[in-house]
Amino acid sequence: MAERDAAALTLAVAPEARNLGVGTLLLERLAVLAARRDVRDLVGAALVDNEPLLRVFRRTGLEFHE
Repeated sequence: MAERDAAALTLAVAPEARNLGVGTLLLERLAVLAARRDVRDLVGAALVDNEPLLRVFRRTGLEFHE
């Protein structure tokens, strides 16, 4: 399979499932699936006041760029 530079992603967790590690688990699983398909980078966006999503990004070691 050909190598891909990046993939854009969207992540949403239902309110009743928040603060249970679901977002972190989803993003970690997505990273594994992307790597299997030779995707080198995952690209996401978050508003600066979306602290729950920013926490997920931090937990999974994602880099931040403004």
